[in-house]
Amino acid sequence: MALVLAAASATPALAFDADDLAALVDGRSCLGCDLSDADFTGADLDEVYATYGDFTGANFAGISMTAAFLPLTKIGGADFTGANAAGAIFSTAAGEAPDFSEAQLQAASFSGAILYGAI
Repeated sequence: MALVLAAASATPALAFDADDLAALVDGRSCLGCDLSDADFTGADLDEVYATYGDFTGANFAGISMTAAFLPLTKIGGADFTGANAAGAIFSTAAGEAPDFSEAQLQAASFSGAILYGAI
C-alpha cells in the first residue's frame, strides 16, 4: 500500500487509476486496468494477472515480474529496462517503442504481439 500512497502523492495529475494500481500490486490481479504512466519502481509484480490492461508509458525498470500474465495489454512506450520478466506472457500485447533493454526475458512469450520499434 505504501507504493500506492507514494505514487498518488508524488504526482498531482495521474494518468493511471490508483485503485487499479492497488488491485494489481496488493491483490495481484487487475483486468482492464488503467495503469498508463504508472511507476512500478520497487514493486514485486511476480505472477500478477493483468489481461487487457493499459500500461502505456509505465515504468517497470529494474523490477521483478517473473511469470507475469500480461496478454492483450497496451505497453507502448513502457520502460522494462533491466526488469526480470523471465517467463512473463506478453502474448498479443501491442504498442509502439516499449524498451526491453537489458531485461531478462528467458522463456517470455510475445506470441502475436505487435510492438513497433521495440528495443
